[in-house]
Amino acid sequence: MTDPKGFGPASPAALQSTFRGRIWLVYLGAGGVVLATYLLLASAGAQAIAYDAVGASAALAIIVGIRLHRPLRRLPWYLLACGQLLWLVGDVLWDVFALALDIEPFPSAADVFYLAGYPVTVLGLLVLIRSRAPDGDRASFIDSAIVTTGVAVIAWVFLIDPYIRDPSLTDMERLVSVAYPVADVLLLGVAVRLLAAPGARSTAYGFLAVSLGFALVADTAFAVLTLAGGGVENGPLDLVWLAGYLAWGAAALHPSMRTMAEPATEPEQRLTRTRLAFLAGAALLVPTVLAIQGLRGAPIDVPVIAAGSACVFVLVVARMAGLVGTLASTLRHREALEAALTHQAFHDSLTELANRALFTDRADHALARRGTADDSVAVLLLDLDDFKTINDSLGHAAGDQLLVGVAARIHGCVRDGDTVARLGGDEFAILLEDLEDPIDAVRTTERLLAALQAPFRISGREVFSHASVGIAMGSPGRTGADDLLRDADMAMYLAKGKGKSRYELFEPALHATLLGRLQLQAELHQALERGDFILHYQPIVALETGRTVGVEALLRWRHEERGTVPPLEFIALAEETGLIVPIGRWVLEEACAQARRWRDRFPAEPPRMMSVNLSARQLQDPGFVDAVAAALATSGLDPDELVLEITENVLLEHTEATVDRLAALRRLGVRIAMDDFGTGYSSLAYLHRFPIDILKIDRSFVEALAGGREEGALVRAIMKLGETLRLETVAEGIESARQVTQLRSMGCRLGQGYLFDRPLDVAAMEARLAGETAGVSARDWSAAPAAG
Repeated sequence: MTDPKGFGPASPAALQSTFRGRIWLVYLGAGGVVLATYLLLASAGAQAIAYDAVGASAALAIIVGIRLHRPLRRLPWYLLACGQLLWLVGDVLWDVFALALDIEPFPSAADVFYLAGYPVTVLGLLVLIRSRAPDGDRASFIDSAIVTTGVAVIAWVFLIDPYIRDPSLTDMERLVSVAYPVADVLLLGVAVRLLAAPGARSTAYGFLAVSLGFALVADTAFAVLTLAGGGVENGPLDLVWLAGYLAWGAAALHPSMRTMAEPATEPEQRLTRTRLAFLAGAALLVPTVLAIQGLRGAPIDVPVIAAGSACVFVLVVARMAGLVGTLASTLRHREALEAALTHQAFHDSLTELANRALFTDRADHALARRGTADDSVAVLLLDLDDFKTINDSLGHAAGDQLLVGVAARIHGCVRDGDTVARLGGDEFAILLEDLEDPIDAVRTTERLLAALQAPFRISGREVFSHASVGIAMGSPGRTGADDLLRDADMAMYLAKGKGKSRYELFEPALHATLLGRLQLQAELHQALERGDFILHYQPIVALETGRTVGVEALLRWRHEERGTVPPLEFIALAEETGLIVPIGRWVLEEACAQARRWRDRFPAEPPRMMSVNLSARQLQDPGFVDAVAAALATSGLDPDELVLEITENVLLEHTEATVDRLAALRRLGVRIAMDDFGTGYSSLAYLHRFPIDILKIDRSFVEALAGGREEGALVRAIMKLGETLRLETVAEGIESARQVTQLRSMGCRLGQGYLFDRPLDVAAMEARLAGETAGVSARDWSAAPAAG
């Protein structure tokens, strides 16, 4: 034999597997040959040998099947093999008595083995049934009992009672004759129980059912023919018994016998139409017998018929009661499932709080009831501050624990009738109904914020989490929960904008402001596409000469309706929405291109410094360094002519990523300036940690120079620090000649401010540069005293 792919001889393992899978076919084929030739055998002796050989093969096949396929439970198969062997011994003894000794084989020792085989086989089937349904199957038991009772009445009327009443039989013959139908009824009951039980219907299962069917049919036919006085030896009836033996062997040799004892996955078989019709027919067996006996004019055994009818009636009632119980249990399970699904549909799975759908529904009802009552309705929208930081640093599991803890504290701060919901993420909503005074909503909010001040114990550590809360009160103008949630959301974001860990009460003016903010946001999206942004440039001058040595690029928005929009009105919004990244990229590209154009136009003394402000959001962008390199490459600007200004606030977050990106910018040759130096808490520490090239002295220090000696000492100290660290210094906000004189005396070389010029558009800036090139300056500072 070759392997399935045809690459050569099959391996021993493959041959063994093939043998195991097909041996039952070989067995059936050989047995079929015996059955086909059985009646053609010349003598009764030859037929007896063939008959006994088939019986022996069935017992041997069961043993072989156990060894080959190693079933999950071997005991039932060993019991079936034992039963088969007992029937084989009975067959051999029958043949010896009838053929070799010419003795009437009935009753004889053969009957002892025949009858002994029935309880052993029944026991094997019961063990198999128990394995397939370890928890029991009441319905299948009752079904088999109904069938068995009906058949038992038939057996009594047509077999057992006639045997008992037959005067020609001896007591032993009568006892043995009665024992066979009793054993067959018992075997039938177990067979029906097996067929009705839950579990997979494999090929081995089918062979087993067929073998039981053949055995019962043959036994019944033999009993009927014997009672009628017909001959049955060496006749076609032997073929039925032989077919049953072959089915026994095939069941054991088929590979599916290994899993026949597996527990059923379903609790019980469904009551199909076929099964219901079968049970109805079985229940009608007793009245059918009564009708037949009546038509025959035969005497009716009233006690037996009555007892059989009563048993069937009780069993049918028990079956109906079981069906009713199953139906009730199914309905209860369905109701529980529907309740669970309903709960799941309207509650948050993590915190078990109401979800948005349930909260909206209750808020709508509360607002509808408010139309007929004087009590107030309020919605509190609570959003945890900096939850993302906790979630990212401690992990999502810790974040979930925190949310559960927050939910519990919120519950502890509200009344039993109030609704608490988790709307998603770290956002919670509280519906307060029947408020006698709107101030009660504020008091509840204050209790919530106070409760969240205490630390949470998460994963063995203390975690602090605060919240911002927006309050919206129900009013005649608000007809739905969505209106209240929207207003509370506006108030909550206002609270976050004012410093977090606080609350804000919604007012109509806030709505108008936020609507304007939304409109501005939409227009901001379109401004970049339409080219509404321009750059103005404020000169950075040499304090000795007043000549322009550099410029700071400042963004302006030319709005078609509002005119020029100040940066303070849109930069923060651009930061919040993330639009600052593409806008900042445009600023960078435009500033670099303009600096290159000025260098080409004024080659003798072009501005050597193009200063561009950076936001924290830009520096967090992974593609920012590449964007700077691309802007330099496209414009042809020397990297050392580009200065990127950052504030201390930019350095407060994402420190490691910030250090890496600033270092990458330094490697490009770009210079870094720290804007508003001296106004933060850690300026000196930043100078050591970050690659800073330029310090821009904050305008507040410059303005204070006129205040006295102390303020001057601060500026002088900054200048000294810059000199020590070899950093260039630029003074911002210069507005008077006296400030210039003081700064020069301290060694400051560069400055910018309204004294020199306001931010200029491109044309005005070029006019200034042209005038300087021609030797005309807006103001000459060369007469100022030298640094002393």
